Amino acid sequence: MRILEHFVETPWAGTIGWALLHSLWEGAMIAALLAAALLVFRSPRARYAAACLAMLAMLAAFAFTLIHLAPEQPQNGRILKPPIFPLWNAFSEDNNSAYWNLSLSSIAPWLGPIWFTGVWFICLWRGASWVFVQRLRRRGLCCASDHWLKKIADFRAKLRVSRPVLLMESCLTDVPVVLGHFRPMILVPVGLLTGLPAEQPFCFMSWPT
Repeated sequence: MRILEHFVETPWAGTIGWALLHSLWEGAMIAALLAAALLVFRSPRARYAAACLAMLAMLAAFAFTLIHLAPEQPQNGRILKPPIFPLWNAFSEDNNSAYWNLSLSSIAPWLGPIWFTGVWFICLWRGASWVFVQRLRRRGLCCASDHWLKKIADFRAKLRVSRPVLLMESCLTDVPVVLGHFRPMILVPVGLLTGLPAEQPFCFMSWPT
C-alpha cells in the first residue's frame, strides 16, 4: 500500500491519469470518424484498413497527450513536481460534512494504478484462454478421413488460402471451432463428420487465438 501511495505522489501519476481522462474524448472523436468512414466505405478491405487506422490513431493520440502533459524538467535536472493529490484529499475539509471533494485533480493520480490493474486482469484472462486453446490443439485429437481432407484442400484452392489447414476431430469440443492464424486448425466434434452428408458444405464457427 505504501508503494502505491508513493507512486500516486509522483508527478507521473497525475500525468498518466490526465492522459487517460483525455483519451476518453479523443477516443470518442476517433470512433465517430470511424463510424462515418464505415458508412462511406463498402469494401471489406477498406473498412478493415479504416478500423486499423482508428486503433493506431487512438494509440498515437494517447502517446501525444502523455508527452504533452509530461512533467517539465528544469536546467538543474530536477523534475518540477505538481501539487500532490492523494486519495484522502477527496474528503471534505469539514469533518462534520457528509460530502466528499471528488474533483478530477484528486482522482486523476489514482486512475493510472486502476487502469494498470485492469490491464493485468485482461492479460491474465487472455493468457488462460491461450492455455486452453493450446490444450485443444494437443489433446483428444484424431485425424479426419481422407475424403474430408480432400474437401478441405479443394476449399483452400477455391479461397486461395496459401497456408496449410488441418482438419481434426476433437473430443473436447461440442461445436466446430477454428483455431489459429499462422497455423490454422479446424476442430469438429468426434462423430460429426460421420453423419454429415458428403455434399453438404462446411459452416464453421470462428474462434481466434
